[in-house]
Amino acid sequence: MATKYYNQNSNQYYQQPHSSGILPLIKVVAGVVVGLAAIALLANLLHLCLRSLKDDDDAGRGGDRGSTRPQPQPPAPAAVAVEMVRSVGPLVCTYRRADGWREASCAVCLAELADGDAVRVLPACMHYFHAECVGEWLRAHRTCPLCRAPLDPTTTAA
Repeated sequence: MATKYYNQNSNQYYQQPHSSGILPLIKVVAGVVVGLAAIALLANLLHLCLRSLKDDDDAGRGGDRGSTRPQPQPPAPAAVAVEMVRSVGPLVCTYRRADGWREASCAVCLAELADGDAVRVLPACMHYFHAECVGEWLRAHRTCPLCRAPLDPTTTAA
């Protein structure tokens, strides 16, 4: 923007341009930078709002926000195993130490259980042994070889 000056000798006004054209250029660059910063700020706010809405929607599907149908919780693996064994009778399965078995040896033969060994779980007491070892025991007895609990929970020990 030019500055107006009054010349008293000629009794006229005249305009003198700025000595440098850099000042208007700086104003334009500053305006562009401020505009881009405002756009970036609005984009970030929009992103946060949309993510918040998505999180609320996901929580609503899980039953937290007025869901009419409760979502069933998966039972713990140990609870499932206990109920399954109790309902079916002695269960033969494969031993793997990494699965969290408490005992590491067979109480009948006193040998260590190794990964991949077939073990039989007794339903009344949840004790487990090598399938072959406890099979021989069960042919002669109807109780757990470790705690003497009856195989059939309805049968009482005499």
